Amino acid sequence: MRIFGDEEKKIIRKINTGDGFARNLINIFESIKNLPHVRVKVDKASMSAELLFECQSSQPTSGEIQYAINEHQDIIEKLIVHLVLLRHLEKEELATFFEPARNNQNVIEFGAGAVNMPSFSMAINDATLIKLLAEYVNKEIVPAPSLRHLEKNDFRSDEELRFIRQQRTTWSAIAVTFLIGVMGIYNGYQVYSFQKVQAEQSSEDINEMVAAINNGFDSLSLSGVYPHSELERIANELSQLNLAIESWSQSGSASEE
Repeated sequence: MRIFGDEEKKIIRKINTGDGFARNLINIFESIKNLPHVRVKVDKASMSAELLFECQSSQPTSGEIQYAINEHQDIIEKLIVHLVLLRHLEKEELATFFEPARNNQNVIEFGAGAVNMPSFSMAINDATLIKLLAEYVNKEIVPAPSLRHLEKNDFRSDEELRFIRQQRTTWSAIAVTFLIGVMGIYNGYQVYSFQKVQAEQSSEDINEMVAAINNGFDSLSLSGVYPHSELERIANELSQLNLAIESWSQSGSASEE
């Protein structure tokens, strides 16, 4: 898919929003590139072209010559951008080109240079550029629906837009997966913290239970009654459980440090 530059996007917008014969090379070019004191002259019969620059007398001043040198290069570059784009639009059937009326005029001039003032010329020497000028200078441009669709898509093809959507979907899925993973870690930490608190509380409860049973043993011993073997077994098991809980809690605290 071709990537359009900023200048080409301006031209396409002019084509899409223009009306009738306003959609032609001359009007679009002049609306984008101001041509003060200069005219573009195209001779289709001799296949030649030149730029005519205004001057105050029959002989241009050094300032007028320098201005012409600077403008000549800029005008040529912008003409190339316009004409190469028009050729691309025609080739890709993004626009239709036709002459609205039979035109036998061989010499065509456009620009804001005054015709009643002296001028000096600077030739356009590129044969391909002259050929494109002669081909498109009189033609009206009718945009195809696909060209309007291209502008609506911000000058990106449907394939490129699908690719962008797929990329966004993929990265969104990655982001969601990452978020779920982070939440899982956070929730795990919360569960761990809750379990640690519960373990500490359970350890305290077990200590109280063991202390109560031991106190019961002492009371029974003082009364001369031998403790029940089942109570002794329960006390031992509670003590072992308490040791395991304390060991787990201490290992968790060490890992946090």
